[in-house]
Amino acid sequence: MPEESLITTIRERCRMCYSCVRECPAKAIRIVEGQAEVVAGRCIACGNCVRVCSRGAKTITDSTATVRALLNSNAPVAALVAPSFPAEFTDYTPEQLAGMLHELGFDYVHEVAFGADIVAREMRRRLEKNVSSEATPPADASDERTCKTCGISANCPAVVGYVERYATELTDSLEPVVSPMVAMARFVRMKNGPELKTVFLGPCLAKKAEMLETHDGVDAVLTFAELRKMFTLRSLEPEKTEPKSWDGPSGALGGLYPLNRGAVQAAGLPDSLLEDEVVSIQGREEMIEAIQAVEQGELGARLLESLCCDGCVMGAGVTSDLPMFHRRRRVQQHVAQQMKELDVQAWNRAMEEAESLDLSRAFEPKDRRLPSPSEKEIQEILARMNKLDPSDELNCGSCGYNTCREHACAVHRGLAEIEMCLPNTIAMLRGAVDRFEKSHHELSTTQNALIQSEKTARMGQMASAIAHELNNPLGVVLMYSHLLSEEASAAFEAAMNNGAGDPTDPTDVSVDGLAAVRNELKTVAKEADRCKTILGELLEFSRQNRGDLQSTDVRDLLRTAVECSFIPDRIAVKTAYNLNDPLLDVDKGQMVNVITNLLSNAVDAIEGEGRITLWAEDRHDDEEIRISVSDSGAGIPDECLHDVFEPFYTTKPTGDGTGLGMAVIQQTVKMHDGRIEVHSNADPSFGPTGTTFVVVLPRNAAFVD
Repeated sequence: MPEESLITTIRERCRMCYSCVRECPAKAIRIVEGQAEVVAGRCIACGNCVRVCSRGAKTITDSTATVRALLNSNAPVAALVAPSFPAEFTDYTPEQLAGMLHELGFDYVHEVAFGADIVAREMRRRLEKNVSSEATPPADASDERTCKTCGISANCPAVVGYVERYATELTDSLEPVVSPMVAMARFVRMKNGPELKTVFLGPCLAKKAEMLETHDGVDAVLTFAELRKMFTLRSLEPEKTEPKSWDGPSGALGGLYPLNRGAVQAAGLPDSLLEDEVVSIQGREEMIEAIQAVEQGELGARLLESLCCDGCVMGAGVTSDLPMFHRRRRVQQHVAQQMKELDVQAWNRAMEEAESLDLSRAFEPKDRRLPSPSEKEIQEILARMNKLDPSDELNCGSCGYNTCREHACAVHRGLAEIEMCLPNTIAMLRGAVDRFEKSHHELSTTQNALIQSEKTARMGQMASAIAHELNNPLGVVLMYSHLLSEEASAAFEAAMNNGAGDPTDPTDVSVDGLAAVRNELKTVAKEADRCKTILGELLEFSRQNRGDLQSTDVRDLLRTAVECSFIPDRIAVKTAYNLNDPLLDVDKGQMVNVITNLLSNAVDAIEGEGRITLWAEDRHDDEEIRISVSDSGAGIPDECLHDVFEPFYTTKPTGDGTGLGMAVIQQTVKMHDGRIEVHSNADPSFGPTGTTFVVVLPRNAAFVD
């Protein structure tokens, strides 16, 4: 095959399906950066990659310009039409096709079926000669061909290309007989003169390669697809074209050559499994297996008749979308009609004329086999594909190779990439998705923390300003409310000691009136004290008091918090530990406030009898300590969980809470480089209701801003 590739890849159409790799018998497809390209020196031009590419990413070198130049020259030009044409031109009669070819400018139109008849006769003679030679070995055994056990037919140029490149030891086993295309070209030139130019019209890309390699009688090759293109450019239609007769001689059984076993029948060779004279196969897999059998001496036949594809009717240059057996039927019907109309005497005379033709051909090895990697290198490549054990080698074929080891060998030879392994790529993609989800979750958490931090900072600034502005006037109100309350209490006691006042004296206040004034002033003082408490919480919320870190026993911390909390007798409190080391660095006073506030919230959440559980345990190789405060209360609804730590958010009745407690707790925990979590169930259908707050603290904390 020519070193310049006859097949090119349109990169933007290639979608990495690896169908071309899978269908290439020579493994002449190289994957580079996810794109498939044909390696010219390795390609046998079978055209399988063109045929299977649903995206049309593989294109055949166009020869229409060369043919137009021949037709425009002064030399006569003959069209040599492959016997598979009935499978392509199903909408034409043979006479219409001949007429359209004449309209294009061809001077002669011949059917290559007669060339196949010539080759078939030669093959039969050679086989008979080989059989006779094996029965009586010649004294002079200089003709090595007569001593071959099994010959390989050279009718299919793709098979020839495969043997020359990948089974070079069998090059001498190729039957040195030209193909029907070359035989017909030599015959018509013998009849019409050496100045005649010939153009082969057929279904096969490999014929282009054969022409370029042999330079033997054929000046150009057009696929049927290219011929249709020329018809379209000239606006030629069968209905508008004058039918023409074909130039003789007519073919006989050679018209069956496009079909599997057609060459065997045309040559009149034995076709019996019992006689085991000829093995006829088709398709890339059978071709490779048969050639390997010949190499090993296991085929058990005198001749291997092989087609690289599923018959010439299925060639890459065919545009028909009919199923294979419909195409076969079209060829069979045409040959049957030809045999009915065959002028046997004229055919015999033409065959006698062809006796003088030189039908010989030579072959030469063109070894393209690449060295195989060592077992160590294969295992290293398999490991890069995460195939660390034979059970990991799925051999799924998604990469285009039959086994994972074949894929690894192709990677070593520079023909494939690791990324072609679909299971490995899916596993890597899943890992990347998992990492992305984790990263996204961390980013979302960080973003929420930043938003919360910014919100807290703004609230702190506002709270500080409000507290500063209200603190002084509130202090005055608080002082005078207490003074007035004390004076009202003193007046009430004096009135009680002196008896009831005079109702007729408007300045004389009754005991009841003094009691009412005293109570109102106490309410004012109480509410003023509450306002001061709220202002104190606001100031605490707005400040970031680092406190004093000291090594603290978490068990002592929990005991202190329980002792400082008011817990009614109706609520049972249980404290439990699972600690390897109970010590951690915290500001004990601040953390006691945290636990005390959580206990207070837990008490408020429980109506009637209930329980509170405090639990402390080591986590993450003892680098963290988790403190849990669980209650058996009504739980927090799901829609409220996100707002628990929002400043001024509370689920308590109006007047019972400021909504700053949880915000202060969260701020204190974060200042210790920890985190606080909340888990709750408010739906009894999902199990016991209740809420658990979990404070996670690093064992060796450092205050953070």
